[in-house]
Amino acid sequence: KIGGGVEIDVRSTVAGWDEHTIYSQRIRNYTDDAITLDIRRVFGGHVEFKSKLAPELHDYQTVQYRVALKPGEKREAMYEVVTKQGRNSKQNNVTLIDAEPSPVPWLE
Repeated sequence: KIGGGVEIDVRSTVAGWDEHTIYSQRIRNYTDDAITLDIRRVFGGHVEFKSKLAPELHDYQTVQYRVALKPGEKREAMYEVVTKQGRNSKQNNVTLIDAEPSPVPWLE
């Protein structure tokens, strides 16, 4: 038993798993000037952040990336967050992976 009355069955067939979430952030510049956006996102737990957005770590659980837009330009910033759950969770931080998000069949 774990504190709080939670009981773990060590004979269970599912001990650890990964949750994959694809995010798409649509960004538009309605101004007459070029802009640069600094975007920060906080993720709790053991997380892998997959993206080609050239992300950086602001701290151990905060990812930041920049998007530059010309006047009137639209862009879609896509990234994938893989959250380790159960016994797959080994640490409490974000790991950056320079890769395209996994393909999503209904978006093709």
